[in-house]
Amino acid sequence: MKKIAITALAALVFAACSDQKPTFTVEGTIDGVKDTTIYLYNNALSGAVKVDSAKIGEDGTFTLKGEAPKDPELYCINLGNQIIYVGIDSTETVTIHAKAPNIARDYEVEGSVNTQKIKELSLKQQDLRARVIAIQNNLDLNREQITVALQQLVDAYKVEIANDYIYENPASIYAYFALFQTLGGYNLFDRSNQQDVRAFAAVATSWDTFHPESERTKHLHNTTLKGMNDTRQQAAREMMAAEAATKVEATGLIELELPDVSGHTRTLTELNGKVVLLDFHMFGMKESAARILSLRDLYA
Repeated sequence: MKKIAITALAALVFAACSDQKPTFTVEGTIDGVKDTTIYLYNNALSGAVKVDSAKIGEDGTFTLKGEAPKDPELYCINLGNQIIYVGIDSTETVTIHAKAPNIARDYEVEGSVNTQKIKELSLKQQDLRARVIAIQNNLDLNREQITVALQQLVDAYKVEIANDYIYENPASIYAYFALFQTLGGYNLFDRSNQQDVRAFAAVATSWDTFHPESERTKHLHNTTLKGMNDTRQQAAREMMAAEAATKVEATGLIELELPDVSGHTRTLTELNGKVVLLDFHMFGMKESAARILSLRDLYA
């Protein structure tokens, strides 16, 4: 009877152990911080979901745990208003050593290629923002020069990120993270841009193959299809516009000399063959702001 009871107890313990779900760990130290709560969030598509929290010890140490995801997932540790992104795709242990006050920049990663790559991307994104602000505040550049400089900067950044991170391993969570980086509230990789759609398609195809059940795969799939449809429609509109332009006959026009946004005098005749809209109104009128917004939409 005693032997049966022991066997039953062992079976119960084994069953309890087998019910435990595999976990991942994010641990490490934060110099200059103690007795403060640090949080671990899952950056899900539907929004941030709290996974765990812990008090930072007197020696700056912390340990956070979460249920291991079935597919690669994006997490972050949050301390105050500062965030460190973490890429998890197994039961791994990620070690982070950070320094206050700027833990979102001053930190080292061990045990995770995904998190190391995400760190590199985060720092590059921060540097891009700083360079954008520097160009915008450069008093030696006029508006047109600023626009050109910003476009060249962003284009070069996207080429680097696509080649070194997205196409390098499109099935990774860091490739996904790179694809959805933002600047000023807008995605750097635009699904309405034909070149960018190729990057979306590369990641979507890889996730379809290696992570077919992931919610992020479905999101990528839908985003890519929408982008491909948008770029096809845009190409068709441009083709129609080009065909229509060949049928336009030039007629006489009133010669006008007006300054452009850079202060250079332009004439209508030198703009022959281009679409020109002249609008005359007085700034300060109560309808002025709404009119400017409608003209901006028309320009876009």
